[in-house]
This record gives sequence, C-alpha cells and structure tokens, in this order.
Amino acid sequence: MNLARTLIVDDDLASCQVLAHILRYNGIEVDVAANAYEALEYLANNAYSLAILDLAMPEVDGWQLLSTIHENPATAALPCIAVTAYYDPVVAVDAENAGFVKCFPKPVLPTFAQDIGAIFS
Repeated sequence: MNLARTLIVDDDLASCQVLAHILRYNGIEVDVAANAYEALEYLANNAYSLAILDLAMPEVDGWQLLSTIHENPATAALPCIAVTAYYDPVVAVDAENAGFVKCFPKPVLPTFAQDIGAIFS
C-alpha cells in the first residue's frame, strides 16, 4: 500500500505535530483534523490512503469516528490506525476487534512511519 496521504485526527496539538513531523519526514503527505467533525469534512473532500485516529477525543471519539467512516460507502475501505495515551493490551485488542488495523500507544516512537509501513507492505 502506498501511504501517500494520511489524515491525522487528534484533539491534542502536540500529538498532531509529532505524528505529522514523523510522517512528513518519511515522505508522507499529511492533513490534520482537530476533531471528528473536521475529519469528516477532510474525508468528504480528499482521498486518503490511511487515517490515524485518537481514541479519546471529546464529543465524538475515535471509536465513534471509525464507525462513521466504515458506514460510509465512500470511506468504508479506508484503513484506520488507533493511537491512545490510555494504551494497554486489552485496548489494543478491542481496537483491532472494532476494525482498526493496529493500535499504538502515545506518544508514538520515531519509528512510527516504518512501523505502519511494515503493516501495509
């Protein structure tokens, strides 16, 4: 899979900046949404190869946003990765059972781009 363009959805500006920097450094184009509403607008107007969703956001969390993405025929096939500061093995399994490709703890490591690249190679 070509990870040419990725959407990051996270209400934490610092997390967005770290994720975006890592991905851009690895040649991946990135758009950043601060919440699910912005994410849905981006998704309606752009094509993405991947979405990275924070699980714990106010109003509409990553779990709910994943459901909305998968219910829409235009985005149903979009792979989504979860990131969370509340990571534990149970959360990771729950995330994958819900339809996330993988779940990573926050803060992500500098090898994040290679880690997700390995998933899709």
